[in-house]
Amino acid sequence: MSGETQLYGARLFLISGSCKHKSSIEHARLIDTACLAAHKSKLQTISIASDGESRHAKALVLLTFKNRLTPLSPIYEMLHVLPLMNLQVGEDDITADKDYKHIFKWLRNLVLRDKGVIVHGVHIKPSIICSHLLSNNVSNLHTNHLLNPNDKQDMKLAYDTLQEIWLLPNALPEASPGFQQSRKLLQILGALFKHLLMLYICIDLSLSEQLSHLGVAAHLLLALWAKDHTSTRLMPTQLYTDIMIMIKNAYFCVAKAKVNDPQGCFWHILLGTD
Repeated sequence: MSGETQLYGARLFLISGSCKHKSSIEHARLIDTACLAAHKSKLQTISIASDGESRHAKALVLLTFKNRLTPLSPIYEMLHVLPLMNLQVGEDDITADKDYKHIFKWLRNLVLRDKGVIVHGVHIKPSIICSHLLSNNVSNLHTNHLLNPNDKQDMKLAYDTLQEIWLLPNALPEASPGFQQSRKLLQILGALFKHLLMLYICIDLSLSEQLSHLGVAAHLLLALWAKDHTSTRLMPTQLYTDIMIMIKNAYFCVAKAKVNDPQGCFWHILLGTD
C-alpha cells in the first residue's frame, strides 16, 4: 500500500505454461512457492487475489482457510469482536481476495440472465427491470444499452447498470400492487449494489465509512440469501462466496495496515488483481 504510483503499480506475478491443465492442488503449490520466496526476501504477503476461475478459487481455499485466527495474532483484537466475521486464515494470517471489478461485472450479468433472480420469493427478470428503468425516465435507447447481454466485460457499463437500479425511487401510488412490490425489491437489490460499489467510486469517504458500506453489504447479502432458503435462486454460490471473501479481506487488510503502519494510509481500490 502506497500513495506513490511507482510503488503501488508493482506486482509480483507468475506464469504457468500449463495453467489450464493444472489441478487446484498444483495451483496452490505454485502460489505457495511464490509466497515462500517472497518471505525469504523479507516481504510479507498480505493477501492472494484471484478472479472467478474455479481452480484458482479452490487453490486459495487450500492456502487461506487452514486455521482460525489465533488470539496471539496482532490483528485478533480488532477482528474477533465483529459478529459473523469469518476468522479462517492461512499461514502468517494470509487471506484470499477477489477482484472487485470481476464482482461488479458478474453482478450486472446476474440481473441480465434469462432466468432472473429471486428476491424475497419474487421472481425478477430482465423484462421487469426494463419496465422499471423506463418508468424512471431512462430513455428506451439507454435502457437497451444498459441491458444488452452481449457485452459482459465492460466495467463502465456494469457500473451504469447497477447505478440505475439503485437510483430507482419509490413507485407512484397509482402503480399496480405488483409493480410496487417489484420496485421495493429492486430497491433492496439496488441497496446491495450501492453499498458494494460506493467505496470504490466515492473519494470523500473516510476509511470507517468505507468499511461500514461493506458491512451493510455483507448483512444485506446474507439476509437476501437466507430469506426463505433463497440461496442459489438469488445468485450462484460462487458469486455469493466471492463477495463475502472480498469483504472479509478488506477488513483483514485494514487491520494488518493498522498494525504495520498505524499512521499510514489505506486505499481499497489498490486491492484485487488489477
